[in-house]
Amino acid sequence: LYSFLFVALAVASFLLAKPIRNGLFLATYGAHQLVYVYVGVPLVLSLAVPLFGRLSAKVNQRTITTGTLIFFCLNVIGFWYAFRFLNVPGLPAIFYIWVNCYGIIVPVQAWTFANRVFDTRQARRLFGLIGSGASAGAIVGGLLAQVLVGIVGTVNLLLVLAGLIAACAVIVNLGWKVRRRDTAYASAAKTPLRFSDTVRLVARDPYLRLIAAMVFIVAIVTQWSQFQFSLSAEVRFADDPDRLTRFFGGFNFVMGIVALLVQ
Repeated sequence: LYSFLFVALAVASFLLAKPIRNGLFLATYGAHQLVYVYVGVPLVLSLAVPLFGRLSAKVNQRTITTGTLIFFCLNVIGFWYAFRFLNVPGLPAIFYIWVNCYGIIVPVQAWTFANRVFDTRQARRLFGLIGSGASAGAIVGGLLAQVLVGIVGTVNLLLVLAGLIAACAVIVNLGWKVRRRDTAYASAAKTPLRFSDTVRLVARDPYLRLIAAMVFIVAIVTQWSQFQFSLSAEVRFADDPDRLTRFFGGFNFVMGIVALLVQ
């Protein structure tokens, strides 16, 4: 249950953050400026991922996951304050990059949590059900964006996002208390690989190289599709961040339902 909820809320928070991100950025800069944040995301991740890997190797999983979620929650509150009361140059672009980094780190943490809680036999039986939490989270995140933006506005949705991230931190700690002791011991014995070791491991293994190539190609296709989609949304909804947020939220809501049915 806790693993399902963590995955669901992690995806819900990301798919709430994406419409907010898109609405604020497109209304301010337009879709053609997305190329600059597309470049900024891998640059930031190239610094953040190795740092996160070093911290994970030194700190236990519960602490690093909880600490990361609290850090992200405080980030969101800071973004809300800056959007409401400050005039920070480039803030929508900074938030866009932040959301992309968040969407990479937190879902991985959710699945890492599930991996630490269940052994291989349990994982084969339960991971399909836990994975459906991602589709459920997409439905919740899209619905929240679509419904609440007309009530509180795009910027104030950041407070809802902060609440979802805080809920993830609570669920991690509740789930950690009820996990099986034998699984906890086995998981604790695993030492995370350093980033450089991971790169060498992928380079040596043909199977991992093919997976990396597939991820690379999918990332390109996804980026181009998102760019074209954003161009269409900008033409349709011009510079109104609330309408953009509602549209992207509604799209995520429908796609979440489709994904859940297919799964």
